[in-house]
Amino acid sequence: SFITVLTGTEALAGFHAPDLSNGDRFRNFVSTFYPSGLRPLAADLWDLRNAIVHAFHPAKFGLTHQGIH
Repeated sequence: SFITVLTGTEALAGFHAPDLSNGDRFRNFVSTFYPSGLRPLAADLWDLRNAIVHAFHPAKFGLTHQGIH
């Protein structure tokens, strides 16, 4: 599900700002459209996207179920 959300974000970002590079448009999209608490994490979420998609690894994030622990 994390891959789906992150790649879905990337796809929507491409429609929103097709002239930007992948990372720039992803970070711009998160900074604009994600909930306010996640907007400052745009760069970290791009790093998470890369780690999840390319290595199926959560990078510096701890992925949990039922909230943050």
